[in-house]
Amino acid sequence: MITHSSHFTSFPYVVLLVGSVFIAGCGEAGTATTTVTGKVTHKDKLLERGVVLFSPVDANSSPSRTNIDADGTYQIEVMPGQHKVIVKLFTETDPNLEPGEPGYVAPKSLLPIQYSSLARTPLEFTVGDEPVEINLEL
Repeated sequence: MITHSSHFTSFPYVVLLVGSVFIAGCGEAGTATTTVTGKVTHKDKLLERGVVLFSPVDANSSPSRTNIDADGTYQIEVMPGQHKVIVKLFTETDPNLEPGEPGYVAPKSLLPIQYSSLARTPLEFTVGDEPVEINLEL
């Protein structure tokens, strides 16, 4: 007499259960975000590249990051609340060279240090539930 192992017949149910747990675990329940847009300037000139990071003062929330567009604007989705904001802009490096290779030059910050440090940034804003424009003047 040949018997079949029952663990193979329950396999589809295990896959369904694991998949349901994985999908339910993605994202946080009730985490509505707010759209923030604006321009980034340094010494009254629009930045044409770089990174903007909104870091919630509430340690239980994750920071949000976006790139600055060529026209000096940014758009980002952030959790409502108080945020410290940093902006980073570095010299460009040769994409064909890796650190340690001959000719590689480490990128250097093109902005004052206080704008790239959460501990020193003077940029702090409160974001509500409605979309808002926040221009970053460095």
